[in-house]
Amino acid sequence: MIVPSLVRSGSRILPTSTGTSRWVISAADASLLEEIRGHDWERFASDPRAKEVLRVRRKRACYVFESESTRRRYFIKVYRYEKLGTRLRYLIRRCQGEKEWFQGNEAIRRGMRMPEYVGLGERYAGLLKTETYCISRYVDGLRDGEVWLRNPAAAKPLGGRSRFLRQLAATFGAAVGRNHELALYHREMKPSNLFLEIGESGKLEIGFLDAKHITVRPKPSEAERTKNLVRTYRMWEAAIREQGIATKHILRFLAACSNDRKDESVKSLFLRLVAEVEETGVQRTPSD
Repeated sequence: MIVPSLVRSGSRILPTSTGTSRWVISAADASLLEEIRGHDWERFASDPRAKEVLRVRRKRACYVFESESTRRRYFIKVYRYEKLGTRLRYLIRRCQGEKEWFQGNEAIRRGMRMPEYVGLGERYAGLLKTETYCISRYVDGLRDGEVWLRNPAAAKPLGGRSRFLRQLAATFGAAVGRNHELALYHREMKPSNLFLEIGESGKLEIGFLDAKHITVRPKPSEAERTKNLVRTYRMWEAAIREQGIATKHILRFLAACSNDRKDESVKSLFLRLVAEVEETGVQRTPSD
């Protein structure tokens, strides 16, 4: 059964169950349940209020759902567990939807910038989970980092391509540094799992998506930090080659996330990684 463990002080979470499904949801969004509690994988796919935005094989689908009762839009991830071995494993381990819910809420509580998680649902066959539904608030106008990198027009409000890459490196590095100080390590910080916005001050702001990939530790760890940085760099290799992200931008990222610590060993490691990438593909530098 779902344990309704949440979020910030002052939030109220309402647990509820009907037959083969169990839910927790924020009090402010409780009426949403009347619209979606009867939904399953096929029902979401056919509901005109649910616009499918991503499907990964037959195991996960993501929808933007427009609620008639709350007048809000939600981002709903539907996970399906088809194999018996997977269902048995999730008797003793958190499933994908639960990981996103618990880790995302803890990351937000500690200060990571993410869309708010408001609900989690589980569907059962007997004692075995068959589907989970992780619900977060939909952020209007949100564009992930991959869209920003591939769209030259996105950089214009920030002064063009070169200035955009400089701001991206510094802002991304500072955000990662803050997360590491909070003992939060997002293992999948590829461009498509970042969302970028221009804040009220006109500067770039960065947040994070897909919380099931967050590792939460009791206290910061240098070993976790180094491992996380190297993993992040590996995930950016394609973008580094394709988008002309130069070594100077990578070092700017490292400087911003180091919080003035001496990181000569990490810097040396990254310079070797940069050399590997440059050997495997010719960088191109898009014009402003």
